[in-house]
Amino acid sequence: MQVKIFFLLMLFISQNVFSGQEFQWVRVKFDTKREIKDKWDINLNYDRDFLNAVSEMTTLKVEVKVNTVSFNNLEEVTKYPMVFIHTEGEPKLSEKEVRNMREYLERGGLLWADDCVFEKGDYFFKGMKEELETRIFPGKKMELLPITHEIYHTQYEFPEGLPYFQGVNHGGWGLSDDKGRLMVFLTATDVHCGWAKKEMFFGEAKLLEAYKMGINIIMYALTH
Repeated sequence: MQVKIFFLLMLFISQNVFSGQEFQWVRVKFDTKREIKDKWDINLNYDRDFLNAVSEMTTLKVEVKVNTVSFNNLEEVTKYPMVFIHTEGEPKLSEKEVRNMREYLERGGLLWADDCVFEKGDYFFKGMKEELETRIFPGKKMELLPITHEIYHTQYEFPEGLPYFQGVNHGGWGLSDDKGRLMVFLTATDVHCGWAKKEMFFGEAKLLEAYKMGINIIMYALTH
């Protein structure tokens, strides 16, 4: 009962404290270690489909626009409570980007990193995990989040954890600060392709599931 009350309180906060301002969605611009087809800005129309769904399915005021930032500009990226990073290849981050990403996360930001699956692989997932553990937070290890983690229960219930769409089903991985707040949510199942309303790659039920998972992540970011 106490857990349920807590989640209802978090939902109330997210739908009222932030009701006076627009939620802004942000894609991260970055390079990859090799030439790939699906770069950081792949299928921005899927993002807009998702933002329309967020507007319809929550009381949040949503700017239906894909903003872009680079971790070369710390002042700009810290304007946003969460940012989305997505591609099919291994990320190539400069020392400045690494330093600023660490600062952004330690200040309270949330980075959602989602693998754009290529040939059923998990190249971005592995590459991003390595960057986080060896350069951004050297010595810290990412952990597979339990299905009881709050991010799976903020607004919609995901009793089995991260939904699967395609690629290698690693589940949802996280990196938290010393107080237990999730700084990074790393997903390998290509939630982004689940938002493809026109193509409907995985069926209507999975489209709705992908929207709900994205909404949970937004709600977690706004309440933490």
